[in-house]
Amino acid sequence: MKKIYLTQFLLLIIYSSGFSQPVSLRPDIIVNHVLDVNLQVTRMDLDPISHDLFYATTGGNIYRVMQPFGGPAYDTLVADSNFHGVTYVQGFCFRDSSMYVSGNLTSNTPLTRGIVSRGKLQPDGSWLWNVVAISEAYETADYFDHLFSGTIVNTTGDSIYVTSGSRGDHGEEQTRYGLYSGIRNKPITSVILKIPIDGDSLILPDDSTALDTLGLILCKGIRNTYDFAYNGDGDLFGAENSGDRDMDDELNWIRSGHHYGFPWVMGDAYNPQQFAGFDSSADVMINHTSTSYVEGFFTNDPQFPQLPPGLQLTKPCINYGPDADQFRDSTNGMIMDASDLSIGMYSFTAHRAPLGLVFDRDSILDSEFRGHGFITCYTRGDSTLAGASTLMSPFGDPGEDILHLEMTKNGTGDNYTFSSTRIAMGFNHPVDMVLDSNMLYLIEVGFSGTPKLYSIQIPGYNTRVGENDEFLAGVYPNPASDKLVVNYKISNQEKSSFALYSLEGKEILSQQISNEVMEGKLDLDISFIPSGLYIGKFTNGNSSKSIRISIVR
Repeated sequence: MKKIYLTQFLLLIIYSSGFSQPVSLRPDIIVNHVLDVNLQVTRMDLDPISHDLFYATTGGNIYRVMQPFGGPAYDTLVADSNFHGVTYVQGFCFRDSSMYVSGNLTSNTPLTRGIVSRGKLQPDGSWLWNVVAISEAYETADYFDHLFSGTIVNTTGDSIYVTSGSRGDHGEEQTRYGLYSGIRNKPITSVILKIPIDGDSLILPDDSTALDTLGLILCKGIRNTYDFAYNGDGDLFGAENSGDRDMDDELNWIRSGHHYGFPWVMGDAYNPQQFAGFDSSADVMINHTSTSYVEGFFTNDPQFPQLPPGLQLTKPCINYGPDADQFRDSTNGMIMDASDLSIGMYSFTAHRAPLGLVFDRDSILDSEFRGHGFITCYTRGDSTLAGASTLMSPFGDPGEDILHLEMTKNGTGDNYTFSSTRIAMGFNHPVDMVLDSNMLYLIEVGFSGTPKLYSIQIPGYNTRVGENDEFLAGVYPNPASDKLVVNYKISNQEKSSFALYSLEGKEILSQQISNEVMEGKLDLDISFIPSGLYIGKFTNGNSSKSIRISIVR
């Protein structure tokens, strides 16, 4: 558990006393409200062509976020399920001039079909839609149908990876209220699919041999890998949600051909239902208020499939804290803090539901964060607040936050370890994040209120001056009040400067940047400048770049 400084302590007091807005836990990280968004938000991504944010709802509506110069942000409807055909959306991403939507044709019927659709940008600004792939119909469950969700295009651009989550909570039989018998997971579920990006109504068979033969499986043994992200080295990671038993939520390094343990292992714990004589009432890891316990899904289960001999399971990344690292001792039921014990865990506090995952792939953030990851967690664990999870509250982990992930590949190169540090909290069921230069955008479901989109400024570089990253620069906070900090990183000997101008072009202030200090900060006093919009101009030799800066008091 980390040391809490006075400013953080005061913010925690404000939040716990019912403050309705999220708070930053660091003075150099700025949280701002961008706009209120529509209900049932599920996904968000950045269009690389327009550089606008887009978000999707579970009902299939896709909205574009407009942030006009000098005006308030707003959203506008771009497409709905009548265009792309996905009636229950859980996946959404961009690649070049195309957007991809994934999910299911139905979500609450005896049978469902997973589907991936592509919208390609046309010269007139419209989107031309076609189905990339659609699965054969397969049986749904009573509860815990995770369906098609996490979606990302691979680095080579030839495939799109889509999570097809588990049917059920932990590998138990699910009968669809007695309609089916003996069905647990299906061949098309509990896998990450690898779908050709140029597919045209490709049929995804619900057959293990056919899926393998066609090369449509990237990896197996996942429960609910809701989000993906690549780091700067091109390694792919997935945020994995575990089940109702108090087993760790996971961060996994996703690799072709690997098996991630489900339904036999979650976190570092073996699912006890696979062993003879299992008694759920005596299991200290099971909360008796959980849906799986109440509905009788934790049972003595002699037919539970056995772990195949010789199957190699890939472990999650190890979290060394100091945050999001609470666990329950399986021998006595006590809640423990892994970093307090100087040990690691695989990976996060149970039931946190890690969702939005991003990495600083371009190494554009300040040195403390450069190349690192960030993840948001959905569940409300603070028992003093309405809507807190009865499963997560016993752990004393507040959830609904942003974690900074400092990741390190281990000595053998076969996995990663990381530290997780909370940098902001108090969101309302956050579901996804996007990193744009040094601006982190977070969108929330907001079950207990209006869902919102936030920007989180992280110290770093939001501007490249020149073509070869010879001068990186950034400003924060933005909007600013009395002080403006200019970050810079120079790799040439050209004369460099920063200047602030009014919208009419009048120079307000200017500051030379010494190229003898290759990386540093300028602290500028702007207390004498009236509120309003201004232009910040960075110059390096014959190259320059401008950004807008707001001063608000």
